[in-house]
Amino acid sequence: MKRRGAAIDWEAARSGLERARLANDAMPTPEQTKAILDARARRLAARPPAQTAGDVLSLATFALGDERYAIEMRFVREVTKLVEYAPVPGVPRYILGVTNLRGELLLVIDPRRLLGLPERGLTDLGRLIVLGEERIELGLVADAALGMLDVPTREVLAAPDGLGGRGYLRGVTKDAWIVMDGRGLLADDRFVIDHREGTS
Repeated sequence: MKRRGAAIDWEAARSGLERARLANDAMPTPEQTKAILDARARRLAARPPAQTAGDVLSLATFALGDERYAIEMRFVREVTKLVEYAPVPGVPRYILGVTNLRGELLLVIDPRRLLGLPERGLTDLGRLIVLGEERIELGLVADAALGMLDVPTREVLAAPDGLGGRGYLRGVTKDAWIVMDGRGLLADDRFVIDHREGTS
């Protein structure tokens, strides 16, 4: 004699099948799953938004003794070798003299004297950092040119107390680059040569 099974609750079965169907419909297809994962991977691999020009300082870097210095590229006209210069009598010690750069008279400053650093003689590695905005205006002697560097503006911190030449410094980066104030140097009337004809 066959044993009769328990009665089937068809209503519950239909309800369960409907829930399963709805759950299955909500699940993405394999193609949809791949597209979702690919999009997520692209978002994770994406670079952070590019910084605007105002957020980054482009710097020309150079050595003064054992210290690493920098100045904004927008104030640098060129970097060249200082071949010769003529001393100027009766000027402060930080003014080495003047040089002729392609017919332009250029004042040559020794920033080591300006910043209170130990002095060194000129070497074959020495370079002249030529500054200016509309035209060449000023030359800084460096022990060596070190290249270019981009630094986020927020990483340039105020120069610490005890650092010489604070009036000519913009700040110090977290990597210990000392950033000189190009605008401050060019605006200092002590570094101006009067080019007017007949001026003594």
